[in-house]
Order: sequence, then C-alpha cells, then structure tokens
Amino acid sequence: SGTDIMRLSRTKAYIEKHFCDDISNAVLADIAGYSERQLIRLFKSAMNMTPKSYINSLRLRKSRHLLRSTALSVGEIAWQCGFDDQNYFSRLFRKNVEMSPTDFRNNKSGR
Repeated sequence: SGTDIMRLSRTKAYIEKHFCDDISNAVLADIAGYSERQLIRLFKSAMNMTPKSYINSLRLRKSRHLLRSTALSVGEIAWQCGFDDQNYFSRLFRKNVEMSPTDFRNNKSGR
C-alpha cells in the first residue's frame, strides 16, 4: 500500500544516513511504525533482503571505497564502516566480494 511504501522509504532513508551506526531492527520498526516482524517481512518483500543485509551491503560498499582510496588499516576500515568485529567483516567481505579485503586493496584490475 502507499502507506507501506512511505514507511519503508523513510526506514530506508534512515538506514542510508546511519548505516555505520549500530542500528537494531527495533529502532527501524519504531521509525516505520511496525512490529519488528512486520518490518522485516515488508522490507524483505520490497527490497529482496532483510534490513540487516541491506545495512551490510551499504557497509561493504563503503569499505570497498575506503580500501581503494585510503591507506587505513583493514581494522580501521571495518570500524569506520560500522563493524565491531574485524574477523566478521573480513568473512562477510570475502563472501560477498570473493577475495579478502587486503587482496581487494592490492588488486588493481578494477574488480
């Protein structure tokens, strides 16, 4: 419905502005005016991913940019992108990009 679209749009905008912060589903549900379960279901239906997956995709996009454009350590980049655990960041990065953050930084082929 139009209301769902507006609420999800507001939630998505909040995520895009705050994706490096610790964002819980409870906070997002509050913003959208839904229960957590309802928010996750509607978000997944609209975006083909959960709010957490969407947050991680934005974090990974920022981390790829920082790996290529700065000399920050992988740990510093993980932290700046909202990951508390560098090992989790590295595993998630490898799963999504198919190489480690360090290999990505050193790979000049533009991948």
